[in-house]
Amino acid sequence: MHRKQFARKIDPIVNGISDMESFVPVDKIESKTPTVVMLSNVQFIKDIKTAVMAADVIVNKYGFTDYKLLVYGAQDRQPAYAIEMSKLIATYNLTEHVTLAGFGSPREVLRNAWLFMNSSISEGLPLAIGEAALAGVPIVATEVGSTALVLTDPDDPSQRYGEVVPPNDAVALARAQLSILAMVGPWNKFTATGAAAGASGRARGGSSGNNRNSRPSVVLPDVIGEDDVAWLTRRMYDHVDDRRRLGLRARDVVLRSFHGKRYLREHEQMYWIQWHMARVRADGVLTAAARALRYARSTPMLAYIESDEEKEGVQRKKSLRWQDFPRNGYRGKRLSRQKEEKGTVVRVRPVEEEV
Repeated sequence: MHRKQFARKIDPIVNGISDMESFVPVDKIESKTPTVVMLSNVQFIKDIKTAVMAADVIVNKYGFTDYKLLVYGAQDRQPAYAIEMSKLIATYNLTEHVTLAGFGSPREVLRNAWLFMNSSISEGLPLAIGEAALAGVPIVATEVGSTALVLTDPDDPSQRYGEVVPPNDAVALARAQLSILAMVGPWNKFTATGAAAGASGRARGGSSGNNRNSRPSVVLPDVIGEDDVAWLTRRMYDHVDDRRRLGLRARDVVLRSFHGKRYLREHEQMYWIQWHMARVRADGVLTAAARALRYARSTPMLAYIESDEEKEGVQRKKSLRWQDFPRNGYRGKRLSRQKEEKGTVVRVRPVEEEV
């Protein structure tokens, strides 16, 4: 049977942000060094451990000494986990780079953010990511729940305005942060120099040169050495405005797709549909019309019935049975085997569905 005949048309109603007007784009970042901000309670499901391990990769393995991570959120939800994270920070010698900062107002702390990060292992649709986008802060997040929706262009699903990585992967999280902080790889095209070089290269039908700061193909090296740390760090400071423009693209997505008024309107539509369906069920004429329309558009539902073998005169066979659909002449896939039971045979027949 064609799978579209059983496909349900689902239009999800996503969360809405009701106080969008209170989040305005940050005009000037207040922190002087590359700073990543998280709005996450210090608990297992937020996977702060992977965020700390990613900081260890950036600072101790790669050598980016300017990097800072500020984690704002409750530390009393899982006190043992919070203590474990404090010890882990000390073990990695990251006390100068990673801070569990406690509670903080999102509108205030996002003023220090060069980048926003979410490392959760499970989410629905995290509103903190939407708030960061409304502040115009570029985002790196794990691909859990509907996180990617906040970063995806509604007109072009292939285009995202933030980095999404697998959960529980410290190296991927570290490299994603460096990519956006330095605006390299797929993010170089959102810089002024990258866009100009890309347009020039397309006009000539080739590359636009060998300079790392002008090539449209600037990428994060697989192995990062001291020289790479130097030029990547320079790009972090040079592309502040380009990162802000990237963050504003995600802000536009949130304004279009997650506005509180749209959320309320979709709920009104859902309740109206349920009210209309209740009227149909209560009206015999409408019920019959709806049943006729449904049967005209799809194959009938199937139900299992048991009939006595002697009354039906059916001989037991071990061969596979094919179900006929006389309503539209469709012959579907094999649905079931005749089951041998004591004195009964299981058959399949179409039955009418109650509306």
